Amino acid sequence: MGIAAAGAQLEASEAKTQQAAQQAENEHLARVASETNRQLERQYCEQVSEIETRAQADLAQSRLAGDRARDAGQRLQRELAGYASSVSVAAPQRPPLPASARQTQPPPSICLPSCSDALMKERESWRQLLMRPG
Repeated sequence: MGIAAAGAQLEASEAKTQQAAQQAENEHLARVASETNRQLERQYCEQVSEIETRAQADLAQSRLAGDRARDAGQRLQRELAGYASSVSVAAPQRPPLPASARQTQPPPSICLPSCSDALMKERESWRQLLMRPG
């Protein structure tokens, strides 16, 4: 075997060694990437589970608060209904006019047509005219 053949065999051997080293490095990187992906997936699943648990707890609290608010509203309605039936309120009363504000009977002779008594008489005559047949 000559030197050239031995050199070619050495180069081929080195190429195979480099190829094997590269393949081993690639396999190692693939294992690391796979393990990293599994860890990330576990973390993701844990976070999703935690979020779901919190959401369920929040939903339960929200339902409880809604139930309490509904019960309080119903209780308040019952109390108000009982209060309304037990309390009677008198109608408002108008106080009488003071003597200085009352109209004298009969109206004085100087009373103008705009005077309320004269106005009432005028309205009555208009009503009679409107109701007269014909």
